[in-house]
Amino acid sequence: VYSVPADVKDISDTKYYDAVNESLGKAQESIYVSLYGIIVSEHDKLSLPYLLVQDLINAHKRGVKVVVRLDKSYDYRGSERTGELSDKNDEAYLMLAGSGIDCKFISQDKTLHDKLIVIDRKTVIEGSMNWSTSSLRLNRESVSLIESEEYAREKISRIEGFKTIDVENLDRAQVETA
Repeated sequence: VYSVPADVKDISDTKYYDAVNESLGKAQESIYVSLYGIIVSEHDKLSLPYLLVQDLINAHKRGVKVVVRLDKSYDYRGSERTGELSDKNDEAYLMLAGSGIDCKFISQDKTLHDKLIVIDRKTVIEGSMNWSTSSLRLNRESVSLIESEEYAREKISRIEGFKTIDVENLDRAQVETA
């Protein structure tokens, strides 16, 4: 355990969307995202999660390296595992991967519960915020924006070290009928 120098800003609750939207819009080199949930729908283009996904796609289009890692763990009913993989991130995966972004699911050995963004190898945004309408509009979520190159390096190394899985036969028709 060691400490790193950092400037920290609270972007909890309603401050999150504006801070992340602005940070993604200013990204010049890279964006790394590791999230438990990006809950979007092509049918709700005005939702905040959808707009954040569009921010990632726009960054990619302007030449920023965008890497996204999403959870693909097993669903549970109560404390019992169903044996079926969750489809919560499928729509986001299709949007991001379909735009040419390096978007992959993490292997199912453990749930990926991150809520982490690293921008331009110096800005780390982390806390409890998933990209869902309930998280962004209704919940109380604690999030910090941390300016630290050392801390950003650690977080990028963590994301790059994840074992990913191939997704076979995931297409829009599957997502829309699920």
